[in-house]
Amino acid sequence: MSQDTEFFASDWFGEMVDNVVKNSGVEGITVEKEKEGGEEEDSQPTELEPLVFSVVTPVTPPTQYTGDLDLKLALSTTSSLNLGNQQFSDIGEFDSAFTDQQLEPSVPEEMLDGQKIGMPDENKDQGKFEKVVEENVAENQSVGPTPTKRARKLGKVYRSPFLVQYSHLIEGTDEFKEAILEYAFSDVLDEDELFYDDGFAHLSRKLIKTMGDNVYIYSDIVDAFCLILNAKNFADDKKRIFFPNAAINLLCVSDAYVDDSQEAIYGIKYVKFEETIRYWLIDCNIESVKGYQLLFFPVYAHDHFYVMVINTKLKAVKILDNRPLVEGVPFSENYHDYPKKLRHAFSMYLKQHGMKLWEKVLNYEIKLVDMPWRTLDNNVDCGIYTMRHMETYFGKRKWNCGLRADNFDALKALRMQYAYEILVDQVNKRHADFSMKAKKYFKEIRND
Repeated sequence: MSQDTEFFASDWFGEMVDNVVKNSGVEGITVEKEKEGGEEEDSQPTELEPLVFSVVTPVTPPTQYTGDLDLKLALSTTSSLNLGNQQFSDIGEFDSAFTDQQLEPSVPEEMLDGQKIGMPDENKDQGKFEKVVEENVAENQSVGPTPTKRARKLGKVYRSPFLVQYSHLIEGTDEFKEAILEYAFSDVLDEDELFYDDGFAHLSRKLIKTMGDNVYIYSDIVDAFCLILNAKNFADDKKRIFFPNAAINLLCVSDAYVDDSQEAIYGIKYVKFEETIRYWLIDCNIESVKGYQLLFFPVYAHDHFYVMVINTKLKAVKILDNRPLVEGVPFSENYHDYPKKLRHAFSMYLKQHGMKLWEKVLNYEIKLVDMPWRTLDNNVDCGIYTMRHMETYFGKRKWNCGLRADNFDALKALRMQYAYEILVDQVNKRHADFSMKAKKYFKEIRND
């Protein structure tokens, strides 16, 4: 035993053990690096699979959302919204293009909880590992720090009934937009508080809340939308112009000027029509309708919204309506003589203002546009359809507004998106004050 003790205590034996340990450590590190390097190499995209952030990806709705709507709108001057030109552009900045789930790495949860990539997984090594764990437990009653599970985000709590019902449609939305919608759709704040003022349309909480409910929206909202679209298109192509509901209402729908002489009635109504167009152009900083190819006239009649479009390029008056004609119901029963009155009144307007096109307009064909997303099963979203039609229609024969028949979730998402875009647009003289109040209110309810 004394010889063994001297052998193990010798300097030569100690140096030999140190060298073995050192070489083993180097070898282990090298292998681990090779495995890690291999994992990184395997995870690199190939030419056939580009990185998702290296390509232009349209904004997609949350994973729960089953519609086919592209929420990139084309409105806001504060985003490339494009709820747009369908270019949605938008609306890359209004929302993140991906939800948290879409951005999670597709690896097993164990790896995300701290397991090393490349760790051996053979039965033999696993057995040794379990044995060591059992020994440690027996000696210390503890293996070490308990692995921490990833914290799961709790669903956000809204107070507006509409946001509560359709919260899945705004999942992933930035906090500023949530604040705007929560404040605007509140059921406990003053309904007469003025949110929007563009010099023509004035929107209070009472009116805006119709966007956050399953009800008809006010025509004032459509008017505000038209003014915003004019600002957008004036900066872009200058080929489209949008008029307020009052133009058709005064010309065709209102009974305010009824008397016994039909001729006198129409004369007065035309005067009001011409005045509406003239003052509207001033509000929109547009000198003349000359050169415009598409002139949009939204209509609200008999509890229903739709839009009539004068297309000077195709020489036609087009009707964009989300409701199809019911079988057996004649065209004249749905639309009366409104398209003919618009055609004639606009021709008179052109003549009065010295534009030669007036004679040709008198002969424009009236057409009801057939659209695959038309439906008879939705009685409250016609105003949203009208806004979407105006935003996305450029007179093309092949046209897709991004909706499909009876896609109710997509329409509710548009309600929220349009409400947000209207309220924060630069044409709203109250947008700064409103935004500040919304953020303050949102912070208060989050701290409750």
